[in-house]
Amino acid sequence: MPVIQIRYNQQVVGETAIVAIAKNLPAVAANVLTCAESIILEPQHIMLEIDPARALDVNCKDINVRVWSHDFPGRRDRIDMIRNRIAKELLAHLPSGATWYVWILLAPTSYGSDTEEVRLSLARPN
Repeated sequence: MPVIQIRYNQQVVGETAIVAIAKNLPAVAANVLTCAESIILEPQHIMLEIDPARALDVNCKDINVRVWSHDFPGRRDRIDMIRNRIAKELLAHLPSGATWYVWILLAPTSYGSDTEEVRLSLARPN
């Protein structure tokens, strides 16, 4: 389950832009992160964490986007295309002159959650 972390400068990137990004980015990310290895993502599989920048944040852009996802070969081979497509969606909503970055971080992962753990416990014999 990929997670996208967004930190933004409220003085530059307004609420309208952030709402549009939050609405549209999961579908774009699901599309570009889907892999030939039968890893098919839907927008509801993409977690978004969106926070305004704080006073102690330094050397940041007006909007910073980090995409954390599992390192499947199909993603690694297309990492620049994935970054470019997410950046294109981001730029469609940013005001002119806003500074930004998109950083794709692929790594081995292990995901568990309340729903995953319940499924696992139901599958275990007593």
